[in-house]
Amino acid sequence: MKTLGTDLDGTFYIDDKLIKGVKSSYNKLIKNNYKILFITNNSSILPNTICSKLQNLLSTELDIGTIVTPLVVFEEYILDSKNNIYVYGSEELKKYVTSISSVTKQIEESDLILIGRKENIDREEIIKISKHVNYGLNAMALNKDLTYPATGNKQIPGNGAVIKIIEDNTNKNIDSFGKPDLLYTEYLKKYVPEISYMIGDRVDTDIILGNNLGAKTFLVNSSIDNFMNVNLADYHYDSFSECVSFIVKNF
Repeated sequence: MKTLGTDLDGTFYIDDKLIKGVKSSYNKLIKNNYKILFITNNSSILPNTICSKLQNLLSTELDIGTIVTPLVVFEEYILDSKNNIYVYGSEELKKYVTSISSVTKQIEESDLILIGRKENIDREEIIKISKHVNYGLNAMALNKDLTYPATGNKQIPGNGAVIKIIEDNTNKNIDSFGKPDLLYTEYLKKYVPEISYMIGDRVDTDIILGNNLGAKTFLVNSSIDNFMNVNLADYHYDSFSECVSFIVKNF
């Protein structure tokens, strides 16, 4: 059985709608005995919520273990640790982290700052985080995506927009739990089957990750502006369904 990894936002669906042709292409992969992994940088939605969303959209049952997000990587990273974590992010994210670790509302009491995404950037809180990073407090990001695609060819600021401000303020690099960074890559190598094909719409995340894993990489068109060389991908197609047709026919 060959394993195919696919990005979600901008590649598989946008907001709450599958991209045209995705459902039939998914069924074609299943019929041809491919294992499918959903490899996303979205950390604003919990893994079980993503699983439910996909099940509804695809009208099928899914194993939650086929869904890999920065939160999954983060949970494995802090397993058995005693870190006291300060969370920058949504209330849903704070609730999730509280369920698996110790969380503090006082940044001075924390051992680790976890940086997620808020609907509106909180510049006052970012200044406070930057100050403590300069003091030597460890900060890590769930991902470093500057934007993510939304309905109407819109691009919405992502986690990376906050990380860039902090890195500029501190002149320090912030590690992340997202693709294509080391922790995400090592998680995939450790816990999932070898990935033969990787489909996504971002060179800096999906294609670099696929290349790091030794997969054949497929770049699809979306509203995302790729600032890295698109020729880092092995193949270029307009959509997920076109990629799948080529893969099933040729491999």
